[in-house]
Amino acid sequence: MKRIIFLILIVFLTFFGCNQNNNQATSTSQKITELKNINVAEFKKLKEQYSDKVILVNFFASWCPPCRQETPGFIKVYNKLKDSGFVILGFSIDDNIADAIKFVNEIGITYPVFHADRSLESYFNINTIPTSIFYIKGGKLYNLHVGYIDDKTLENYVKELLSK
Repeated sequence: MKRIIFLILIVFLTFFGCNQNNNQATSTSQKITELKNINVAEFKKLKEQYSDKVILVNFFASWCPPCRQETPGFIKVYNKLKDSGFVILGFSIDDNIADAIKFVNEIGITYPVFHADRSLESYFNINTIPTSIFYIKGGKLYNLHVGYIDDKTLENYVKELLSK
């Protein structure tokens, strides 16, 4: 009798253990199918929404080699520090939104990503990508960086900003 109860318990635990893993895989592997086009007014609302956090606004494109190179590191730092008051807002400047969607899904970006309206590109005077704009808590502009940022540099910089 003890053996039967033990076997039932093993089957029960195995079932729920597998079920939990399946749910996690589904939630982390969801694919996006569209990117919201964001203009200057909508950006200001977004910035306000995240004003209690350190914000990294990153302008990128799917065809940009340095953008493709830095994005996995951005994902790593975001996943590590998002619960500490840090958010990345990605803004694709791809002409073809489908290319941006493909890139986001291919790389597995976990932070919020939008499509930058041309007015938003003009507002920030985006001439080179990647461009990263840092805001400290309260939504105050802190720094602008043009070019590639590696994950260790980004992590150290964000930790410094979180302590301000």
